[in-house]
Amino acid sequence: MSASIADKGESMALRARVRELEAMVEHLADANVRAATLVAELEEARAVEEALRRRAEEMALQRAVDRTIAGSRYLGELAVSLCDVLVANAALECRGVGVYLDTERSRRRLGAAGEPPEVEACAALLTEEARSHWDAGIAAIALRAQGAKIGHLCLATPRRAEWPDRWMQVLHSLGDQLGNAFDRLRIEARERELMIELADARDRAIAATEAKDRFLATMSHELRTPLNAIIGYAELLQEESDESGHHDALQDLRRISSSGKHLLALINDVLDLSKIEAGKIEIERRSFDLTRLLTEVAEIVHPLVARNNNELWVEFADTLGAMRGDPAKVRQILLNLLSNACKFTERGVVSLTASVARGDELVILEVRDTGIGMSEDEVARVFEPFVQADMSTSRRFGGTGLGLTISATYAALMGGSIRVRSTPGEGTAFTLTLPREQG
Repeated sequence: MSASIADKGESMALRARVRELEAMVEHLADANVRAATLVAELEEARAVEEALRRRAEEMALQRAVDRTIAGSRYLGELAVSLCDVLVANAALECRGVGVYLDTERSRRRLGAAGEPPEVEACAALLTEEARSHWDAGIAAIALRAQGAKIGHLCLATPRRAEWPDRWMQVLHSLGDQLGNAFDRLRIEARERELMIELADARDRAIAATEAKDRFLATMSHELRTPLNAIIGYAELLQEESDESGHHDALQDLRRISSSGKHLLALINDVLDLSKIEAGKIEIERRSFDLTRLLTEVAEIVHPLVARNNNELWVEFADTLGAMRGDPAKVRQILLNLLSNACKFTERGVVSLTASVARGDELVILEVRDTGIGMSEDEVARVFEPFVQADMSTSRRFGGTGLGLTISATYAALMGGSIRVRSTPGEGTAFTLTLPREQG
């Protein structure tokens, strides 16, 4: 019986030991699980830390590039500074960098730092489809602006296979940013060149205008004085020849007088246009009798009307009355319009009408003729200086083509306008509209 008790005790002790060993095994298993979890967490933490470190390096490079772009005003300055930034970046590990821009005829290097690879080897890596490429330690990044390749960035990089996985996408994104920056600076450089050219052209134009003004100021006296003398002597000789009976010389003297007056009119037109261009035309503003002025103009043009066997029709509204403005300019405009109408009309009718509009605020003066008329193209450019309908018109009728230009300018300076309607072969109508009260 004592042996049975002893066996029973040993069995219980053995079971207790087994349970103890099972507990230890279970504890070790839990420890291993915890250790494996810790190892996985540690690896994940290290991966996150590495990703953060790489992201920080990429952001640092991006900030350096942004500062370089923001601080550069010129192409060469940006290229050199960019190369220095890329070579100095330890994480990028570039031995050398070159920046190249494509022109119509060649490829131009703007800047370099360190030991950049051969440009031919770098350019050969790029195609229109490939915007970035890495091969055997050479990275080629296309610089693109608005979708078009304008150059490339050439880097000497480590030969490690993992390098392009790390940096090529970053550099690919920089290629677009840098391409736009280089394109902007190139445009700004061209704009600066154009501004310099425009400033030089402006200075030359100002100098030429000043020289022309000095010349015209001098010639105004030098030309008009002898011409007036020639015209005066010709008219005096006409009177003397008529009184003395030397009628054979009268025709020649009349031609001299007519040619002198014609030349004086041309010179006056050129001088008036020069004053207009120089902004030296002054508009007088005083009250005058419009009906009297129109009557005087009609009397002045009668000889011109008769020259081509034309008729002059005049019709004035009873309510014309007084007008405030520049009577000399109004007279010159009407004489220009009537002179043209008489010149381009033969055996026809030239009319001058005057009326009021818009509650008596506007004065409407119209000159019509039944002459040769103009086409739509000729009407469109009739107010341009030195322009007549065509070369045959200029040869046949003469003139400088300045009268209408001067007239339109005077009308605008007085707050009015001139409109024209014309039909080839039927005639032309010029309508001068002026405010009755010019402030």
